[in-house]
Amino acid sequence: MRSTGVISNTDHELHDYMLKGFPSPENPARLQRIMQHLRDNKVLENNNCKVLSPVSAYDPDILRVHTKDYFSFVQLSSLNGGGWLLCHSF
Repeated sequence: MRSTGVISNTDHELHDYMLKGFPSPENPARLQRIMQHLRDNKVLENNNCKVLSPVSAYDPDILRVHTKDYFSFVQLSSLNGGGWLLCHSF
């Protein structure tokens, strides 16, 4: 049987959830409530769901789930100082 992984660590709670005045789904309170819900309902007490620590993703990992065009767009945006990615960030 396969299990589900939940990637979480306290750094996720550092996200600016009101980036440029727009609420983000990466709201720290939302993430805390999700983890509390999983604990309260004992979801994490069996082998069907495990909390995993994040790891660095390398280019081939990212390209398994994103197009080369999108990957290049994000890279260029980052090299130019970052910024709002509009609908591309969802």
